[in-house]
Amino acid sequence: MRARYIIGKIPVLDTNTPKMACRSVDDAGRPHRKDYTGTTAMNLPAADRALIQPEKLRDDLLSTEHPVGRFKAAFFGRMGYSRQGWQRLQMDILQLARSAVAVERQMSNFGQKYEVNGILRGPSGREARVTTVWIVKNGEDFPRFVTVYPGDGQ
Repeated sequence: MRARYIIGKIPVLDTNTPKMACRSVDDAGRPHRKDYTGTTAMNLPAADRALIQPEKLRDDLLSTEHPVGRFKAAFFGRMGYSRQGWQRLQMDILQLARSAVAVERQMSNFGQKYEVNGILRGPSGREARVTTVWIVKNGEDFPRFVTVYPGDGQ
């Protein structure tokens, strides 16, 4: 995709550009695709039960005081998200997790990680590509939100 304009230093994408992916189905008939890196992609497991802890959004990603999150807060603030309205960001991230393609990443001692890349449209109407990271912890059968960051993780 081509950048249409810039929010800060993060390109905001021209959503009219076609995606570089080949959609198909796996042996069980479930939709998946191979992304351009050659990694098999699928839907986020149990995405309908995905969990985002409110404090992760309020006290980290949307906090202008958080040592690391303050940079993300500036990015999401330009898209119209706010700490007081953290539920909107939660809803938009969950919608992305349920509708976009997930790519299985490294297995850790804690569980299986996944990345979901897509475009968020903020309350201001601005759009930007983001990468969300999820983990299905060992012994659990649903994904937990780890983080989101601007740009395409691939």
